[in-house]
Amino acid sequence: MIVKTILSLLVLNSASFLLYCSAEIDESMKAVAKMIHDQCVDDSGVDPAVMDRIFSTKTMEPDEKFKCYLMCGLQQISAMDDDGNVDSEVFIGTMPEEFKSYAMEVVKKCSDVGGTSPCDKAYNMNVCAQKVDPNKYVFI
Repeated sequence: MIVKTILSLLVLNSASFLLYCSAEIDESMKAVAKMIHDQCVDDSGVDPAVMDRIFSTKTMEPDEKFKCYLMCGLQQISAMDDDGNVDSEVFIGTMPEEFKSYAMEVVKKCSDVGGTSPCDKAYNMNVCAQKVDPNKYVFI
């Protein structure tokens, strides 16, 4: 459950990683998040400068490789299939208790936002999730 929780937080907050972690995230969770982050950076080929810019401005950018980075994170927790469809039960089920109501609202408002590709769908879902509650969508 700890692994799925940190992966879920990584997905919800996947524009950057672990620079300003919550004190509640222990070292093992940080290690898992870093592993997923590194894998998704490698898989997507996203430019670290793009990641840094998104993290510092807290503003999503429609960079194609960044979109695929977001998709990778969702797929790592099995919350998105290869066609970009969100598995709502998995997405909500992997969230820590304090994020459940937020996750349900994200699914309700954002799981069917659409897109031209699975990467685009993941990006659109994250943009929507940030709009649902900017205070809960934080970059870690």
